[in-house]
Amino acid sequence: MAMRLWVDHRPAVAEGLIGLGADELRGGPLRPGDRIRVVGEVLEKRASSSGAPRGTIRVRLRTLHQHDAEVQHMIATILVPTRPV
Repeated sequence: MAMRLWVDHRPAVAEGLIGLGADELRGGPLRPGDRIRVVGEVLEKRASSSGAPRGTIRVRLRTLHQHDAEVQHMIATILVPTRPV
Protein backbone atom coordinates (compact mmCIF):
# COMPACT_ATOMS: atom_id res chain seq x y z
CA MET A 1 0.00 0.00 0.00
CA ALA A 2 2.85 2.39 0.80
CA MET A 3 4.47 1.83 -2.59
CA ARG A 4 1.15 2.48 -4.33
CA LEU A 5 0.86 5.81 -2.46
CA TRP A 6 4.40 6.75 -3.50
CA VAL A 7 3.84 5.83 -7.16
CA ASP A 8 0.49 7.65 -7.34
CA HIS A 9 1.64 10.83 -5.57
CA ARG A 10 5.38 11.15 -6.17
CA PRO A 11 6.77 14.22 -7.92
CA ALA A 12 5.99 14.12 -11.64
CA VAL A 13 9.03 13.28 -13.75
CA ALA A 14 8.62 13.66 -17.52
CA GLU A 15 10.54 10.53 -18.53
CA GLY A 16 9.69 8.46 -15.47
CA LEU A 17 11.68 6.86 -12.69
CA ILE A 18 13.44 3.51 -12.46
CA GLY A 19 14.01 1.92 -9.07
CA LEU A 20 17.52 0.47 -8.72
CA GLY A 21 17.26 -0.97 -5.23
CA ALA A 22 16.39 -0.40 -1.60
CA ASP A 23 18.36 -0.42 1.64
CA GLU A 24 17.35 -0.39 5.28
CA LEU A 25 13.92 -1.84 4.55
CA ARG A 26 12.13 -2.17 7.88
CA GLY A 27 8.48 -2.61 8.68
CA GLY A 28 6.10 -2.80 11.58
CA PRO A 29 2.51 -3.85 12.22
CA LEU A 30 -0.59 -2.19 10.82
CA ARG A 31 -4.08 -2.76 12.19
CA PRO A 32 -7.38 -2.83 10.30
CA GLY A 33 -8.61 0.74 9.90
CA ASP A 34 -5.17 2.36 10.16
CA ARG A 35 -4.61 5.32 7.85
CA ILE A 36 -1.14 5.65 6.36
CA ARG A 37 0.84 8.32 4.58
CA VAL A 38 4.26 8.29 2.94
CA VAL A 39 6.86 11.00 3.51
CA GLY A 40 9.81 11.21 1.12
CA GLU A 41 13.12 13.02 1.61
CA VAL A 42 15.91 13.29 -0.99
CA LEU A 43 19.16 12.39 0.75
CA GLU A 44 21.60 12.56 -2.15
CA LYS A 45 21.77 13.27 -5.87
CA ARG A 46 24.49 12.20 -8.27
CA ALA A 47 24.91 12.98 -11.97
CA SER A 48 25.91 10.24 -14.40
CA SER A 49 29.70 9.90 -14.66
CA SER A 50 29.33 9.11 -18.39
CA GLY A 51 27.68 12.45 -19.10
CA ALA A 52 24.37 10.77 -19.98
CA PRO A 53 21.24 12.87 -19.34
CA ARG A 54 20.36 10.94 -16.18
CA GLY A 55 21.55 10.47 -12.63
CA THR A 56 20.59 8.80 -9.40
CA ILE A 57 18.94 10.00 -6.24
CA ARG A 58 18.69 8.32 -2.85
CA VAL A 59 15.36 8.88 -1.15
CA ARG A 60 14.27 8.04 2.38
CA LEU A 61 10.64 6.89 2.35
CA ARG A 62 8.87 6.70 5.68
CA THR A 63 5.38 5.30 6.08
CA LEU A 64 3.52 6.71 9.07
CA HIS A 65 0.11 5.81 10.49
CA GLN A 66 -2.56 8.16 11.83
CA HIS A 67 -0.68 8.69 15.12
CA ASP A 68 2.56 9.55 13.22
CA ALA A 69 4.35 6.37 14.32
CA GLU A 70 6.67 4.94 11.68
CA VAL A 71 5.43 1.59 10.33
CA GLN A 72 7.85 1.28 7.40
CA HIS A 73 11.19 2.81 6.48
CA MET A 74 13.43 2.36 3.45
CA ILE A 75 16.08 4.16 1.47
CA ALA A 76 15.61 3.76 -2.27
CA THR A 77 18.07 4.44 -5.08
CA ILE A 78 16.27 5.75 -8.16
CA LEU A 79 17.47 6.47 -11.72
CA VAL A 80 16.07 9.81 -12.89
CA PRO A 81 16.44 12.00 -15.98
CA THR A 82 18.38 15.24 -15.49
CA ARG A 83 17.62 18.70 -16.78
CA PRO A 84 19.97 20.43 -19.22
CA VAL A 85 22.14 22.99 -17.48
